[in-house]
Amino acid sequence: MKQSRAMSLVEAIANVAVGYGVAVVTQILIFPVFGLHTTLAQNLKMGAVFTVVSIARSYLLRRLFEVVRVREPKSPNDGMKVTPARPVKYTRFQRKEPSECRADKSIGTGSMVRGRKTN
Repeated sequence: MKQSRAMSLVEAIANVAVGYGVAVVTQILIFPVFGLHTTLAQNLKMGAVFTVVSIARSYLLRRLFEVVRVREPKSPNDGMKVTPARPVKYTRFQRKEPSECRADKSIGTGSMVRGRKTN
């Protein structure tokens, strides 16, 4: 089933919201190891900037993959109904050639009936 654009955006936001918390905690723990000392407010602001970028990235990648998934055939005959050729069996109701039929003059429809009127 194809995912709508709105649901792609909701998924991307949920994914990044969880990631935001993980990123802020990681920044608080890792930045001092590299000699970067920031306040909590600075970490929250940097996390917010990266979050906006991450939402856009996730959404665009999701849409790209959705386009690729829809356009890519699963097999050479994908989307085409292939049925084996069978000889046609005619029954007593088989189609008559126009030269074998006469028009029904009572209705004026030119119905193809052999030797008798319909209705």
